[in-house]
Amino acid sequence: MLSNPCLALVFLLLRKQFLEELRRIFILI
Repeated sequence: MLSNPCLALVFLLLRKQFLEELRRIFILI
């Protein structure tokens, strides 16, 4: 899917940050 490993790594890091933000929002609710 993603031929560039650096791009894949950035995508994984962004997804991890996004999941952490979602978890924080759910804790606040």
